[in-house]
Amino acid sequence: MTISYGVTDSGFVNKTNDVILSEIEAAITASPIIGVHRQDVDSVFGQYNRIIAMKAAELWEVAQDIYTARTIAARGLALDDMCNRVQIYRLPPAQSNVDILITGTPASTVPTGFTAQDSNNSNLWIYSGDPIAIPGGGTLTLNFDSVAYGYIVGLTGNINKIVTTTAGISSVVNNSDATLGRLIETDNELLVRFLQSRSGLGLATPAAIRNRILQDVTGVAWCAVYFNNTDTADGAIAAHSVNVIADCQASVEQALAQKIFDCVAGGISTSGSESKTVQDALGNSYTTKYDKPYDVYVHINLVLLLSTRVPFPSNGVDLIKAAIMSYYADPLSASKMNIGDSLLVGTLNVPIYSIPGIQDIITRQVASTSAPGDTPVYGTTDLLGSNTARYNFDLSRIHISVS
Repeated sequence: MTISYGVTDSGFVNKTNDVILSEIEAAITASPIIGVHRQDVDSVFGQYNRIIAMKAAELWEVAQDIYTARTIAARGLALDDMCNRVQIYRLPPAQSNVDILITGTPASTVPTGFTAQDSNNSNLWIYSGDPIAIPGGGTLTLNFDSVAYGYIVGLTGNINKIVTTTAGISSVVNNSDATLGRLIETDNELLVRFLQSRSGLGLATPAAIRNRILQDVTGVAWCAVYFNNTDTADGAIAAHSVNVIADCQASVEQALAQKIFDCVAGGISTSGSESKTVQDALGNSYTTKYDKPYDVYVHINLVLLLSTRVPFPSNGVDLIKAAIMSYYADPLSASKMNIGDSLLVGTLNVPIYSIPGIQDIITRQVASTSAPGDTPVYGTTDLLGSNTARYNFDLSRIHISVS
């Protein structure tokens, strides 16, 4: 098998002294001018070959050192190696997780491996904790992981089927959306995190705190860190404090709070509406504050004028709704709205006009409510984001009429 040396897709492959010596000896043997001569260690050619091979090997070692100090053009294993040298590691794929309410007969046991499924039979969710008995009230909330890894969606109320038939358990349902998992971190994502984190290897900078949370706390799907280094409060962030916002299930929050405490510099307080009690290395207790994103439910109202020249599909309204959902809510979409983003009304034109047969947009209105069933008050202005707001889209809240 031919071995490639130097810079390869698998990283830098060094050419050793032995390999170089073998190549020199083979080249001399094959030369029509030099011919076949003794090349053992006691011969003149042998000594000469070994000196040249040793010096060439030193050059290869210098080349490897240069490669190790590579630039941001690194990809694949080379990028991993560059990041690992400063204790930044590629985030592995992760499962989505969700809190599921279990209803059943008190004292009935929920076994390890108990599995539920969503209503359209597309995704399985498994409980991996220790067996636990349903308390006297007949209900119990446990954290489940998706069996598959990646952006596995579990909308509120949609996980309601029991796969593992178990005596005494009558129903399951999730009363909140699942926290999305992730695919393995891409080269571009890792590179961005590396560049953001290089200045914070001491753990105390916002970029480094965020990196440590994402890297070390399993179950955190998204994280942002803000700080206030002034003597007065900046909105909800107290003076001289750090505000961490993390998207995770309740079962992850204790580990999140401990990691925040471990990373924040001494003398700096934490801000947020959520809190947990944590401990230092000596067992002393402290309160760590943080925030979690909250859902803001988006309502969209459209009135469209159809073209007289280009036919509008018979299912065009459904296609527009699907295009809007894909544009704003698909985890793999480049235009997906993230926590803190603002909804710019004008961007609705992109998914709307992606469907043929539309001449004009007569009405384009949006609204937001704190609960999905609240009555919306529509307007034409942008919906401005906040650090903790997560805009939630659903087909049922997109209303379209055509004429």
